Formats: sequence, C-alpha cells, structure tokens
Amino acid sequence: MPGALKNALDWVVGSGELVEKPVALFNASPRSTYAQASLLETLTVMSAKIVKEAFVTVELAGKKLDEAGMVADSEISKALSRRSQYWKQRFEMRLRITIEG
Repeated sequence: MPGALKNALDWVVGSGELVEKPVALFNASPRSTYAQASLLETLTVMSAKIVKEAFVTVELAGKKLDEAGMVADSEISKALSRRSQYWKQRFEMRLRITIEG
C-alpha cells in the first residue's frame, strides 16, 4: 500500500470516522491481489465494515479508458452497474429504516 494512502487512513482512524462504516474495494487490475489484501487488512484493523458483496474487480490496466470508454465496455459497465445497484439498495433500505424507525 502506498505510504500516502496509509498516512491518510491513519488520520481517519484517529478520528474514529471509519468505525463501522461500510467499505467496498474497487480493484482496477485482477493482478493487484497483494495490494487489495493489504488494504483489506488495514481497513479491517481500523474497524471498517467490510462489504465483500460490493467489491468489484475490472481489468483497466493498459486500456486507457475515460468515463465514456468504461461505459461503452460491456464487461466493465455491467460490473460497475451491479455494484452501484447494490449500494443504491442498501442506502434506500437504511433511509426507510431511519424514516420509519
């Protein structure tokens, strides 16, 4: 994990803002399993709520895609759409609980 990211996470953990907050990982390369594992371990130690169902891994390495290119790529677009639908449903559920409860 890059030092700057670790330092930023250390600042966040000191404030307690990350405790029990839902976190998903976006992995832009299936080859970066060590980096993802390191970040996952760090977030777990920081008491973040890891939401593995919302993780997404897409192959962006070497593709040089902008936003339009990612939307046009059916594999990437479908993977991102599934995860964004997951988060949308979670937020809507929490909102209903908050309003009704």
